[in-house]
Amino acid sequence: VDMQGKKSVMGGKIHIRAQMKKNFFTPWEDIEVLVDLQIRKVKELEFKLISKQKSANMSSKLVSDFDTVLEWHKKLYPKKLYPGDKATQQFIMELPKTLTHTFVKKNVFGLDYFLRISVDIPKLPDRLDLFIDVPVDIVIRDPHIPKPPLPMLELAALPHKLWEWTPRHILAWLCYKLNMPEFRPSFIFWDLNGDQLFHLSDSSMATLVEGHPGATEKLTTILKTRIEEIMYVRRMLWDLHLGHCVTPFEAHGITKSTLVNLTKTDLHKVVKVGECYKILEYLDKEFPNRKSNAGTDVSTALRTLLSN
Repeated sequence: VDMQGKKSVMGGKIHIRAQMKKNFFTPWEDIEVLVDLQIRKVKELEFKLISKQKSANMSSKLVSDFDTVLEWHKKLYPKKLYPGDKATQQFIMELPKTLTHTFVKKNVFGLDYFLRISVDIPKLPDRLDLFIDVPVDIVIRDPHIPKPPLPMLELAALPHKLWEWTPRHILAWLCYKLNMPEFRPSFIFWDLNGDQLFHLSDSSMATLVEGHPGATEKLTTILKTRIEEIMYVRRMLWDLHLGHCVTPFEAHGITKSTLVNLTKTDLHKVVKVGECYKILEYLDKEFPNRKSNAGTDVSTALRTLLSN
């Protein structure tokens, strides 16, 4: 919409343009709108979803044609623009979940929707405010098409233990946590779960993440580091003939990075006294500079343990 008005009222040329990626939506879906403004003074932008109903009698004569503003509207307050400036405002709205889908039966009844974007200009009467009506179709979701995932919900559903991840968990971690959606087709093709990641050879992992220079090396490092954090603890317990302690260690979320900071008190909550002694002795040899949280070294902790 381009309009030329009195400079004292409108501030010169007014340009408003609304953009949407699509114009059909299902109830409870988000609408994303980009509004381009070229106007000096705008008090607020108001978004309203309006339903337009048409009905006729049996003689095909129009009986009623009226608009209804639904219980749904949002406001946006753009920044001040100076002469020659332009601004683009992004706005995201969630549609009501109780909408009836758009339909038209000729000469009987019709139900349409449109999104009205109103521009409130100071010192201008309300009846002269500018607005754009963008047609919107409300459709019924195809039950065979899965709902798009919500990033926050997908990340919140990630299990704490990597080996419990399903292929969907891995895809959510890639796309929403690491922001690496370019690897999604490869992981979908391989259909790996978290436990299978531990058994990948170096050549298989290279094939899995190949084809994206820069990102390939980054993802390989992340995967190997995350797997090594868990496998280091498992190998340590197996070497000490304490394989039965793997489960309680992993239940407490103990990995390589947290293992170094474990104290006698911590270990005593996870394993028995004799097993605690063997683990502390092993850590004392592997990490000579290791200190306990209480400020004492491992040898002091061992002596205290034996004295008890």
